[in-house]
Amino acid sequence: MARIKRYIHRVTMATPITGIGTAFATAKAATVDLEMFPPDSAYLGRLHSVIYHVSAISSAATLTMRLCTDTAGDVMLVTDTDGTIYPGVTTATKGSISYKLDYDVGLDAGDQVYLFHKVNTGSLTIDKIEICWEE
Repeated sequence: MARIKRYIHRVTMATPITGIGTAFATAKAATVDLEMFPPDSAYLGRLHSVIYHVSAISSAATLTMRLCTDTAGDVMLVTDTDGTIYPGVTTATKGSISYKLDYDVGLDAGDQVYLFHKVNTGSLTIDKIEICWEE
């Protein structure tokens, strides 16, 4: 019997995005390349998780995430999903938010996705976003 292999990938977006507020903003969307091979191939895989690392937390308690296939935020793969911001043990203005996903996804062309985000109140800075997926 043939052996079936699973490959887990981790991709990151580590360009800080400052001033995340209480409304989605296309100018503050994060572009993440899922790193399919070859680079211009369409994406086919299972999204496992999205993890945000944040700082400069000011009054925010939750972060709403939307994962889209377009830069306008209109074609969604993952609809609005709230996550609790868990502050650091030693630094209350730093924290993380994790989202557990289990979606089989196929993109017609390319492998870039766009993350839109907003907080319930106040503001924060996104330091890094990690996405884990399986092929």
